Amino acid sequence: MKVLYNLLKQYIDFDLNPIELKETFENLGIEVEEFYYLAEGLEGKVTTGIVEEIKDHPSTRDYKIVRVYTGQRTLQVVSGAPNLRKGIKVVVALPGAVIKGVRIGEKNIKGVTSEANILSLEELGLEEESPGILILDDDFKVGESPLEKLGLIDWVYDLYIFPNRPDLMGVLGLAYELRAV
Repeated sequence: MKVLYNLLKQYIDFDLNPIELKETFENLGIEVEEFYYLAEGLEGKVTTGIVEEIKDHPSTRDYKIVRVYTGQRTLQVVSGAPNLRKGIKVVVALPGAVIKGVRIGEKNIKGVTSEANILSLEELGLEEESPGILILDDDFKVGESPLEKLGLIDWVYDLYIFPNRPDLMGVLGLAYELRAV
């Protein structure tokens, strides 16, 4: 069962940091199979951008050349996303960001330089599969990090709940157990 640190904090007030909570789970006999920070490799390397221009790629119909303004400068991005439109706000991974274990950097895609990446929910780890890029709401400001509003400033605990503890199979059960400590 996967549970988020900040979700547990909504149910119970505790003073444990994410690492101390992991140790507390283990002390309670709850096995932590995986523990990770959702925004790993993204902080300071992801920003909100707005699509200013979309042109056809000169070599292939599968890609578009997109000009994205990030609040400080305009970047050229090569993208194959089907839901690109001028004027939408998007999540832009800048050079140095790490997405699914791959470091983002400037690269040549069929003869055109791509300076960054426009991200989907899948690339952000928020969905198993995404057909296109993530289109942000108007309340996201160009040039600001979208991580907090997207709920990515959080830690994930993948817990193994033993069959003899069905009371721990939900956030409320975990909160009750933590409150007893």
